[in-house]
Amino acid sequence: MKVNPFKTTLYSSVLLAGLAATSVAAADEAKDATVATDTDATVSNATAESSANLVKTTGDAAVVTTVPGTEETTTTETDTTVKTTTKAIAEVSNPDFDNAVEAAKTTAAASKDSADVKAVQEQAAKDAQTASTTVVSENKLTREEADAALTSAQANVVATGGFTATEEAGVKHASVEAANNDNKVQTKALTTAVSDYKQKLADYKTQLDKYYQDVLAYAAWEKSYKAYTGGTTARLLTKGLAENATGLIYQTEANAAMTVENSAGSVDYLDKNIQSGHSVDEILQQFNTSRYLPSDFSAANGSQYTINADGEYTEDVWLKMATGQTLTVTYNNLNGTSYNGTPVKKIVATYTLVEAPSTDGSAIVKLYHDPTKTLFIGSQTDDTNKNFMLR
Repeated sequence: MKVNPFKTTLYSSVLLAGLAATSVAAADEAKDATVATDTDATVSNATAESSANLVKTTGDAAVVTTVPGTEETTTTETDTTVKTTTKAIAEVSNPDFDNAVEAAKTTAAASKDSADVKAVQEQAAKDAQTASTTVVSENKLTREEADAALTSAQANVVATGGFTATEEAGVKHASVEAANNDNKVQTKALTTAVSDYKQKLADYKTQLDKYYQDVLAYAAWEKSYKAYTGGTTARLLTKGLAENATGLIYQTEANAAMTVENSAGSVDYLDKNIQSGHSVDEILQQFNTSRYLPSDFSAANGSQYTINADGEYTEDVWLKMATGQTLTVTYNNLNGTSYNGTPVKKIVATYTLVEAPSTDGSAIVKLYHDPTKTLFIGSQTDDTNKNFMLR
C-alpha cells in the first residue's frame, strides 16, 4: 500500500490554511516493494527450489514458508525420475497492518473529489450561520446584512485535493524477517499519514470558524464606521464636515505630501506593479502577506511611487511592516488644517506595530498621503491567539 497524499492549498479572505498529508516513503528494504491485499499463497513446483524460502508480503502480512519436498519415484523401462514438490503454506495474520490498510482506504474513499474537505467547509458555513444570530440580536447587523457577508465570505473559500492511497502488486523478499520489517514500516507510515491528515482537517475547521467570526466582526465594524463617517471611509470626518476638537480643525488634505522613515532602517515598499496586479483581489486578500514574495518588497521600490521635487510622496504608498517597527510619517503642504485659527502646515505621526497574527508577525500597510486617512493595515490570521495592535 503506497500512500500518496498530495499538498492542497486552501485559502480564504482572511486565512490561508494549508491542508497536506505527509508523504510516505517506503523503507530501504521496501524501496521497490508495495503491499498487495490478496491472500494467495505462493506455490512453487521446481526441483531447484526444494530448499528455498519463498516469502510474499501481502495485505494481511502473510508469511509463506516451505516444507521439505516429498519424493515421488516413477519407474519406466528406460529411466527413473525423481520429482520434488515444494509447497507454500502457513499464512500468518497481522491485524495492525490490516487495520492500517483499511484506515487508509477508508480515508481515501472519504476524500474522493475533495468530499471530506468540502464537508468541513459546509459544516463551518452552517456553524457560522448559527453564530451570526448573536450579531443580529445585538443589532450590529440585520439578518440580511449578516447573510450577505457570510455568502460573500463562503465564495472566497476554495479547496481541492485530499488523501489518496494506491494499492500495487505484492513482492517477494529474501527472508521472512525482511518481509515482516517491511510490513512494520508500512503499518507505521500508513497510521501516521492517516492521523496527520485527520488532524489537518480538524485544524482547517478551526481556522474556518475563526475566519467567519472575523468576517462578521468586520462587517459590523464597517457598518458602524460608515455611519460615523456619513457613508464615506474618510477617517475623522463626519458627514463630510470637519471635526472641531478643542480648537483643532482637521479637514481632508488631498494635496498633502509625506516622507516616511522606519525605525528598523530602510522602508520595505511593495513593488507598484505587483500591487497593481493584486488590486483586483478581494480587499482583505490584498493585505494577505502570504500572497507576496520577499522579493516583492524593497527600499528601491519607493522610487516607483510619485515623488515631488522635495522628495515627498504625493500619492498613497504600499509597504510591509514588521512587529516592533515604528513608522514616522511627516505630512507637509497642508491647506485645510488649523488649531485655534492658526494654520497647521506640518503634522508628524508615528505608527508602531505592536502585534500581528501572521506567522512572521508582519503586515501589509497602505499608507495614505492624506493625514486625515492615516493608514490601512492587515495580514492573514495564522495565529488565532494574536490580534492586531497598532500604537
